[in-house]
Amino acid sequence: VVFSADTAFFPPLADFAEGSDILVHEAMLEEGIERLVARTGNGARLREHLLASHSFAEEAGRIASDGGVKRLVLNHLIPADDPQIGETDWTAAVRKTWAGDLTIARDGLVVELA
Repeated sequence: VVFSADTAFFPPLADFAEGSDILVHEAMLEEGIERLVARTGNGARLREHLLASHSFAEEAGRIASDGGVKRLVLNHLIPADDPQIGETDWTAAVRKTWAGDLTIARDGLVVELA
């Protein structure tokens, strides 16, 4: 099992995760960033932080694809509480770069290893 922490897109992570059973990778959705920034009132500073230290869902999918992992689990979702974004949005974004097993994490999720 390989965990990514808060990280901008980092292609060498694919080498580190190569062949792993599970890659747990944080992810954000571009369409929710502007609404999140507007809601928090922290504007440009928050946007700058997010773009510098987080990966988009498609990028997490690319790491999983390039690393040949068996299952991708998206966690630390940004934005996590946008009512306009659901699991289908996360899935659609990841499917641009990842066709394998996918889990969108939620509080209380248990991931079992076979």
